[in-house]
Amino acid sequence: DQASRVLVKNVKIANFETHGKAPISWLGSEQVQKDLGITPEDRPESGVMEIHGVSINGVTEAKIEDVQVVECDSRGSVYGVEIAGKSTEIELDNVRCETLSAGQGSEFRQPFGDQKAVGVRVLKGTSDVKISKVKSDFEASRADLKKSVEIESEEVSIS
Repeated sequence: DQASRVLVKNVKIANFETHGKAPISWLGSEQVQKDLGITPEDRPESGVMEIHGVSINGVTEAKIEDVQVVECDSRGSVYGVEIAGKSTEIELDNVRCETLSAGQGSEFRQPFGDQKAVGVRVLKGTSDVKISKVKSDFEASRADLKKSVEIESEEVSIS
């Protein structure tokens, strides 16, 4: 967070799992949830169960290259590389995200939203982001949404 002139190179994140339980505050007390038949496993997208391989936030001038995020499994969403905050002047090159398994496909996903398996995620507020060579494989994922690249920012170029 909030760094300048960052280099992330030759990183491999592999065989990572998260199966934590969501906070109960979203759906009321534990007793109310029990009465409704809702278990912690039915609340997959509170944020505590997400996996973020490489995540930068508010960074200026960063190069992220030769990154692998493979064999990750989560009840929530999985993001291989995430660019957030007011990050600017970011270059991503040669990112490989394979066998990212996200979500449970629960009928109780609201109010948390869809569970996602995303190779590269660029959030709103970022600028001057350049992306090249992204390879993703989500065939085994249970996620509601599967994307190699998910872009919310308007200032991104892909080659």
